[in-house]
Amino acid sequence: MFPTKPVEIGEAWKIPLDELAKGFAKRSLILDIDKCTATGKLTKVFMKDGRQFGEMTFTLNLPVKAIKTGQGDIAIKGAAPFKIEMSGTGCIDGSVTDNQTKTTMSFTGEGVFPADNPQVNITFSNLITGEKTVAEILKK
Repeated sequence: MFPTKPVEIGEAWKIPLDELAKGFAKRSLILDIDKCTATGKLTKVFMKDGRQFGEMTFTLNLPVKAIKTGQGDIAIKGAAPFKIEMSGTGCIDGSVTDNQTKTTMSFTGEGVFPADNPQVNITFSNLITGEKTVAEILKK
């Protein structure tokens, strides 16, 4: 998700979709890769305790066309929008693990189950928000 080369403050980069799609497939979500977009943006840099930190935002729009289950696939009608918005602050010079992130995910749509012989209509609407802090404890 992070840039492969240095970026300027305010510069956005595209997040490679192939690896992203593989990761979601492992979690049973099959994306409509041709309609997906994913970008990151560096919004601020600053020094903290002698280390370089940065603030970043990420926006992922990932239409889902199917959900895999142990009993068969759920076919999604028209590819359901799955949107992830993240903002975070963290050490960007690699010297220490120290980051905080806020995430909002929304996923709304309709589907049929099982996909090969529809017997059940499914309507879903999910909104998930969260915060996470990871800090390495340094020995003095």
